Amino acid sequence: MALGEFFSQFRFLIFGTEDVLRNRRRQLRLALDLSVTVVLAPQKSVPARVCDFGSRGLRLRLEERLPRGRKIQILVMPDSGLDGSPSLNCRVAWCKEREGAFEAGCK
Repeated sequence: MALGEFFSQFRFLIFGTEDVLRNRRRQLRLALDLSVTVVLAPQKSVPARVCDFGSRGLRLRLEERLPRGRKIQILVMPDSGLDGSPSLNCRVAWCKEREGAFEAGCK
């Protein structure tokens, strides 16, 4: 699934019920709190939450540091309300420790 299509599904699912944010790049971002699974390897996955989402990427909150440039797959939980429980392949752009966990920007 393309990132734009994924964003469109989120927008239709939650628009009007969540805060609309702007990041420092002046790109429109939607604030979320969505449970996902991040697949790191065929036999390794970790739980995470999508914090916000925009047309060029998303921000994850998770318990594990992700190296910059790492390719990951994000699986949306079946109970999310999104048709077909989509998955998304992306690359980690940055990862920082914040408040006892890690936040990662993914494109």
